[in-house]
Amino acid sequence: MKNIKRNGDWIFVETNEDMTGKELKHNGSYVFAEGEATGHLHTICVPNIEDMTITKLPDGSYMVDIRKQANVTHPEHSLKKDITLSPRRYKLIQKREKDWFQLATRKVLD
Repeated sequence: MKNIKRNGDWIFVETNEDMTGKELKHNGSYVFAEGEATGHLHTICVPNIEDMTITKLPDGSYMVDIRKQANVTHPEHSLKKDITLSPRRYKLIQKREKDWFQLATRKVLD
């Protein structure tokens, strides 16, 4: 069974897919999204720079390879609980919602 975690409008899904794309630089902390409505930052943090590799895929999504436990924080959701990611490879997926009246699908705005 795949390991799946959720933080706000973002879902982290364990994957074995190749991380083909642009490797992104970080300092042990990386802001992967900013809340469109609130301005809050979605941040993933590891103890050391070498504990995480982040790749932006050609479709604009992210994959992250975690080698030591990581924390995902988001101020709006931290009152409930930040999430902890175990060492694995994850694909980050932004949740979408369906508007049945307009027959449209859109990203959840945070």
